[in-house]
Amino acid sequence: MRSVAAHIGVPQSVIDRPPSAGLWQGQTDEDEIGLSYAQLDEALMAIERGETAGIAPDVLDRVKTMNAVSHHKRQPVPTFSKNAAG
Repeated sequence: MRSVAAHIGVPQSVIDRPPSAGLWQGQTDEDEIGLSYAQLDEALMAIERGETAGIAPDVLDRVKTMNAVSHHKRQPVPTFSKNAAG
């Protein structure tokens, strides 16, 4: 994505800035996750391909745990439909 940002003219200072939710001074997403985005991307792609042998076990465990505990966030929002019959 950084190459796309550079291509469309995003300032380099923005491209290089560590991703952060900005909840407190010095916070970064990677610190909160406990992995770099490169590690996270590599592990997610390996899981998707079913080829995880090259991923460090601690990284793989962390990604699988994060995926499991956030499963509910990827589910459709429940909706209510009033049944016309009663």
